[in-house]
Amino acid sequence: MKPYVETIPGTDVKFEMLPISGGTFSMGSPASEPTRRADEGPQHEVTIGPFWMGKTEVTWDEYDLFAFSQDIKRKKQQGVDVTQQPAREKAADAITRPTPPYADETFGLGRHGQPV
Repeated sequence: MKPYVETIPGTDVKFEMLPISGGTFSMGSPASEPTRRADEGPQHEVTIGPFWMGKTEVTWDEYDLFAFSQDIKRKKQQGVDVTQQPAREKAADAITRPTPPYADETFGLGRHGQPV
């Protein structure tokens, strides 16, 4: 696994992905720990496989492209034949697609280049 930069098709929006090595660690506190709480045990080994993580937080530029690409109603209004969309896009419904915002989520900071 090597780091790579992905460009969202049809845009100039890019993001960098970094490989994270898998490994094993002990989860929980030892039973002998004086301040151990009941929800900290039993201690056990956890193994995690390798995975990818974005180098930075997701920006509004990236998120808006994702959120609005899943909006089937908007696509229909734009004249897009949603029956010809890839299955992964057709699978987004009222439950799985992002909810439209109710208020300004940027707290006055703007969207371009800002984290979500």
